[in-house]
Amino acid sequence: SGCIKTSTETFVDITGTNLPANTWSHIALTYDGTTMKVFLNGAVVGSAAKTGNIANDASAPFFVGGRTSGGTINFSGKVDEVGVFNRALADFEIASIYNVGSSGKCKSSNADLSNLTLSTGSLSPAFGSGTTSYTASVANSVGSITVTPTAADSSAKITVNGNAVSSGAASGSISLNIGNNTITTTVTAQDGTTSKTYTLVVNRAANTNANLSNLVLGAGTISPAFDANTTSYTLAVLNSTTTTTVTPTVADSTATVTVNGQTVTSGSPSGSISLNVGDNIIPVVVTAQDGSTTKTYTITVTRSAPAGVLQFSAANYNDGETNATHNATVTVTRTNGSAGAVSVHYATSNGTALAGSDYTATSGDLNWADGDVADKTLAVSITGDTVFETNETVNLTLSAATAGATIGVTNPSTLTIINDANDHQRRHRGDCSGRASICAGRWRNQSCLHIHPKRCHHRHLDRELRRERHRAIRH
Repeated sequence: SGCIKTSTETFVDITGTNLPANTWSHIALTYDGTTMKVFLNGAVVGSAAKTGNIANDASAPFFVGGRTSGGTINFSGKVDEVGVFNRALADFEIASIYNVGSSGKCKSSNADLSNLTLSTGSLSPAFGSGTTSYTASVANSVGSITVTPTAADSSAKITVNGNAVSSGAASGSISLNIGNNTITTTVTAQDGTTSKTYTLVVNRAANTNANLSNLVLGAGTISPAFDANTTSYTLAVLNSTTTTTVTPTVADSTATVTVNGQTVTSGSPSGSISLNVGDNIIPVVVTAQDGSTTKTYTITVTRSAPAGVLQFSAANYNDGETNATHNATVTVTRTNGSAGAVSVHYATSNGTALAGSDYTATSGDLNWADGDVADKTLAVSITGDTVFETNETVNLTLSAATAGATIGVTNPSTLTIINDANDHQRRHRGDCSGRASICAGRWRNQSCLHIHPKRCHHRHLDRELRRERHRAIRH
């Protein structure tokens, strides 16, 4: 309250207004002969009508921060920068004194924080207004943070990383990099010149994810199916598979990966890896972003021993034609390996011989057990007859070798049907060469004419053909 005594004492109370603790406040009292006014921080907060001159005697001493009327009452706090004017200052003058800045009256120099909290994590050491350096640690999953500073003096201004923040309110979101992140909170006192900076270093942990999200081999599909938590895999390949590549994909993009000790880009194939016969162990090592967390995936690629080369035993087989139908035997060999059970498909096809009249077409599979290197045979049925013919051929072909076996260079092969010349000389004298031709000859001491629609068959001809025969003989 404020009090001025003329003939009587008049008090003006600041009703409902409490001065904040630990904060400087500017208070002024004016009297112009008609009105008493009380000002708080440059604004009128109370007034009362009064007349008369201010008393100047021992009964009304000048007090600041206390009074004696009605009992001694003293102000509990500090009083500084007291000014007494010989006239009543106008309202705007009181406001100007208060607002004049660092040279004004009762401007607070309190630049302390009363508290500082984080949205995640805690300060180390515990907050104290006199301590200006702090640290905090957060998990890798925390990508941002906010800071809530509270000023000890409500008139102070606060910035966090240069951005204005209201006392007691959270700052904007602050992104955190991996490692140390420095956050500065600066408090500027009401006087405009006094400031204090609180420094906070927040350490965001590096990623510890050393998992793969996928693992692919160029030589085949690993077993079991890939799972990030499964670290051992196998793959069996044929002997013909001599190399493979490995394509690892990391679960976290900040992790690195090596295959057989060589750095590989995530999602890209490694260099070619040679495979020996038997087990080939390929380690895939993932190192997390923190540089210390690692995880090793192991692939065992088993390359089989050679399954062997399958081929005909000869490039050409000869079979002498006889009067009776019989089988020509063809041999197929397995060399240069015997691992695993294998098979190969065989088939005949027309050369110059015709299926159905010269031989019987055939096809099928030849099989070898694991470790079996014995020769296998196939039979081609040759049609016997008593007709003289030129030599004729049957094509023999191997295909579709299984279980890693390969087909050798002796493929295809040829089966040649050799005509039985002695039988012809005994039964037939003459010249019967070619097909679809007419020739003269003798059979059983009879002159005859032969026609050959497909092959040279002897037939007795009617009179018309005999005439043609005699013409051919005369010519």
